[in-house]
Amino acid sequence: MSSPASKASWTPEFHRIFVDLCLGEMLKNEPGSMRITKAGWRNIVGSFYAKTGVRYDKKQFKNHYDSTRKLWKVWVKLTDDSNMKWDPEMRTFGASEEDWQNYVKAIPEAAQFQSKEIQFKDKLDIIFDGGNRIEEVKRWASVKWQNDASATSPLCGREREKKHKNFDRDCESDSTIMVDYSPTPKASWSPAYHKMFVDLCIEETLKGNKSATHFTKEGWRNIVGSFNAKTGMRYDKKQIKNHYDSTRKLWKIWAKLTGEDNMKWDPQTKTFGASEEDWHNCLKAFPEAVQFRFKELQFSDKLNVIFDGAMPTEEMITRLKRQNDASATLHGREHEKKRRNVGRDCGLKSAIMVNAIPIRTIPSEQSMSSSSYTKVKAAWTPTLHKVFVNLCMQETLKGNKPGTHFTKEGWKNIMESFYAKTGLNYGRLQLKNHWDSTKEQWRTWCKLIGTSYMKWDPSDQKFEAGEEDWTNYLQENPEAAQFRYKELQFTDILETIFNGTTVTGETEPAAQQRKSEGSVITFPLDTKEPDTDNLDEKTECHCDAVASRNGVSIQKNASAVSSTEGKHNYSIGECIECLDRMEEIEQGSDLYMFALDVFLKQEYREIFLQLKTPNLRISWLQRLQSGGPPPV
Repeated sequence: MSSPASKASWTPEFHRIFVDLCLGEMLKNEPGSMRITKAGWRNIVGSFYAKTGVRYDKKQFKNHYDSTRKLWKVWVKLTDDSNMKWDPEMRTFGASEEDWQNYVKAIPEAAQFQSKEIQFKDKLDIIFDGGNRIEEVKRWASVKWQNDASATSPLCGREREKKHKNFDRDCESDSTIMVDYSPTPKASWSPAYHKMFVDLCIEETLKGNKSATHFTKEGWRNIVGSFNAKTGMRYDKKQIKNHYDSTRKLWKIWAKLTGEDNMKWDPQTKTFGASEEDWHNCLKAFPEAVQFRFKELQFSDKLNVIFDGAMPTEEMITRLKRQNDASATLHGREHEKKRRNVGRDCGLKSAIMVNAIPIRTIPSEQSMSSSSYTKVKAAWTPTLHKVFVNLCMQETLKGNKPGTHFTKEGWKNIMESFYAKTGLNYGRLQLKNHWDSTKEQWRTWCKLIGTSYMKWDPSDQKFEAGEEDWTNYLQENPEAAQFRYKELQFTDILETIFNGTTVTGETEPAAQQRKSEGSVITFPLDTKEPDTDNLDEKTECHCDAVASRNGVSIQKNASAVSSTEGKHNYSIGECIECLDRMEEIEQGSDLYMFALDVFLKQEYREIFLQLKTPNLRISWLQRLQSGGPPPV
């Protein structure tokens, strides 16, 4: 227990409690009274001790009251000065550096507010300049109390009168009802508030707190809490959701408008190239688009991420990383704080300026604490899936997938790279679950296109099967329904990752082989010698690159399977012919000469010709080259 003579140390939390207690006592005053009474000071001293365990005396509280009032006066004078151009919506000053220098020269105390605003400004306005607002708040609190009382127990007659008489006494013991004084205001969405709202939606989307078309309960809780903390408003979840729905409706109109070919939207110049006649025809059929006739939709890039799963920009990812770092730091601090008593905490920070907050805060404490840095829900949008698949391909080419799964190093690299590219800190289990589901989709796809009567045409990328064929196939393979009207994405990359198999643990016929432009043949899934007829049975070849510190060795871990043919050999000439067609590699360059040495080894020739795209071949060659001269 702290002694009454202990030095007062006003941490942000202690200051908040003090302000709330002062507000509660001011609301108890008689009309016209603008000072805290003796009884009020006694209540503040007692309540503060009950809430914190720290015993400050009346003089210490009055000193803090006076210093807070002095700061409030400085702030009011500063924001009222027209030269300083305070914007209450943006919560920023528009004054120039010269204006600041002149003002601070005349009023040095204002220097502390050049980058920070005073905290609890609305409450301090009532405490130090309440006037009619106190009576308004009292009336609201009285109505709220009566409504709450009638909702909990129907009192009548003398009991209701007795309860009403004891209202002031109840407030004396617990002033919470009057501290949270304002009813929910009508939502007014200024441009600054809308920008804040969109940024908060971005943060929750990238955290994974958005399922399908709306946010999770946690996501909404974070958005509402952070928005009110940043703006000082008291909007509820319904008001926030209504604005979300109206924003989504606007975005849909914009997306439809910019997607019309005849409107000729240019994302670079941010203008439409449509003629007056085109606009007239468009608005006749689509009148809602008239609002975008002369102005574009604000924050369209961010809204694409929120509503369409588009890839976030570098700026968005950086912002989320900062929030995650702040969340992790806060979590650590809170954990450490719980191990200390309140009395020891009060000596950590002092001076009232700790109570100032940055004008552009990052996320609120509520938002940070309610969303864990290390545990976010995995939401796999098409863009995130593409990032994941590309990372899996990179680790496969590095040799970090010796079997059906990646090594520890491979998973570690995928996790770190995924976080660096997206700002999402998905755990290994979440990534492995997505790997398994992707592998299952790949198996389903391979089985589907390998079924002869489904008539998959790799050139046109479509099935020629009739309705009856589809009905019969889906009865036996209902999981293939997802590919009824759309093909599997990133098949070329998945062929590389899964080594041309359906990854069932057994060797199965793989997908149809394809021909590239011209007469050059690539081998995405099965081995085939150039200029020969199609084999009745497909041949599979499984090759894994195993990386080592002293170089890169290639290990054959499965044998070729064929009913009529044995293992096919690829000549050096075929590899050089393919290499010469790759415009990305200059003939005679170091990489070109290195490739010629690589072709001396049969296993290398097989891998080189089975990689589907020039980029893959180049990446593989560069990987080998980085490990030193290839073994021959």
